[in-house]
Amino acid sequence: MEAYLDFLQANLTNLFIENPNDLNADVHLSLGGLEIFSVSSQRHQWLSVSDCYEEPTLTMYFSFEGICTGEDKRNASLTTLQTNQHILSFSPYFEGNYSIRGQRINSFGVSMTAPFFRRFMLDDLNCLERFWNKVSRNEEADIAPQPLPITPQQAAIVSELKHCVYRGQMRQLFYESKIAELFLSQAQQAESMTSLKKSTLSTREKEQLYMAREYVESNMLHPISLRNICQATGLNDFKLKKGFKTLFGVTVFEYLSDLRMRHAHKLLTDTSSPVFEVAYSLGYSEPYNFTKAFKRHFGYLPSKLKA
Repeated sequence: MEAYLDFLQANLTNLFIENPNDLNADVHLSLGGLEIFSVSSQRHQWLSVSDCYEEPTLTMYFSFEGICTGEDKRNASLTTLQTNQHILSFSPYFEGNYSIRGQRINSFGVSMTAPFFRRFMLDDLNCLERFWNKVSRNEEADIAPQPLPITPQQAAIVSELKHCVYRGQMRQLFYESKIAELFLSQAQQAESMTSLKKSTLSTREKEQLYMAREYVESNMLHPISLRNICQATGLNDFKLKKGFKTLFGVTVFEYLSDLRMRHAHKLLTDTSSPVFEVAYSLGYSEPYNFTKAFKRHFGYLPSKLKA
């Protein structure tokens, strides 16, 4: 917490934090045009920061929980991320405010200046070609026209970045390789989303699909079937499966699995619950099966969090 506040106070013009004692914030790396940071809170929080920079910057930002907003006063632009959304954007300058609010906060970001992000200037994908063309003209640019849903793969990479065990030069190499992996994941997702046919979902169907997502979130620790969700939302099986994937970028059960694994991760890091107890709380009859699923999702064993 102190390191993060020192960083903010040294670089930003104004800082307001509601309930600062309840906020966990960290700068994981700040080196050579690359900064990696995270903010989390288990209680209601409102963080507001005024910032001003002139150096062109590429930002990867993930809002796992809470509402994140960036307001640029120079061009009157406003960007808002809801829970479980991310962006990849470029800005030639910024003068404005950032804010995070919600009953629970969990966000993660990577900020890069030109010496670092130049290595990602590829044009293999159409979305990357459009993106870097704008960057080369020093214009505001986003990898996608709107924030994208966080995928389980991206959540796993972020978790690895936040829990790096390496030191020295190996630590920097690890961060750089994982950031490249995260960048490619965002680009591939943006490409696949823009290549989809224009959504034919009606306003009512979108409302029902948001209801479906809320139902999954509220019942993630209970047995859930597609039939349960259809009954709760009024959607049929086909519209639920196809619509959920179109609107949120993942299948219903991919989303459910990600929720459960992130819940397990919180229990393992924030409580004294042993691995077997967390496994049983998620409905696993055998802790071994939970351990395999956890490693498949995050890339490491749950026991690593208890070391």
